[in-house]
Amino acid sequence: MNTLQKVSTFLTLLICAPSFSQTLSVADLRERGEIEHHKGYIPKSLESLVGSSTIIVKGRFGNLLENRYFFGYVEGRDDTLEEFMERHDFTATEAYNWDIPMSEYEIIIDEVLKGDLESEIVVLRKYEAPPIDRTFTHPDVDRIFFLVKNPDNRTYAVGGEASILNLVDGEYSYYAYVEQERSSSANYEVKNLSFASERAETFEEDLVGEISKQEKSPVEQ
Repeated sequence: MNTLQKVSTFLTLLICAPSFSQTLSVADLRERGEIEHHKGYIPKSLESLVGSSTIIVKGRFGNLLENRYFFGYVEGRDDTLEEFMERHDFTATEAYNWDIPMSEYEIIIDEVLKGDLESEIVVLRKYEAPPIDRTFTHPDVDRIFFLVKNPDNRTYAVGGEASILNLVDGEYSYYAYVEQERSSSANYEVKNLSFASERAETFEEDLVGEISKQEKSPVEQ
């Protein structure tokens, strides 16, 4: 199992975690046809994007805190290699076939659009090989993060590629994975949300309006 397959499998398990408190459940998103095998969650409407998020913040990527192998969650905490081996009766070699390379980034928050935060810094877990550069997490790019809380009740994750929107040349876009035949490397293209306004200002107005609407009347499941 290569890294991309493992990340895809793990993302499916991650967004199914029962600790998430977003309005729209995973079952709802599946029924809407908004969860894809390799891409995770791909929203089809602003209503869905807002309703599937625990918190929504405007900000930027901060420091890369660490990159390490990750074995999932157990009882609300990170699993360890030793416990993972014992639980599944794996050797160390077998266990490392299931590990996920994971980075932790700090997110510098400029504005909270949805949710309650206890800190000015959010820790985002991103499932990736040790990054050789900051192409996709450059700290100078303004972004909107649509995040869900992890089972550890401390860190956050994304549901899919479109959960991080990058502000470039007055428009919000996201990096979409492009599968290449006979290649284990990751290739990406820049895409826009089909339902979003091309102008960033208009999209932000629509977003704030949808958040306010759902605060008054949650999305019907």
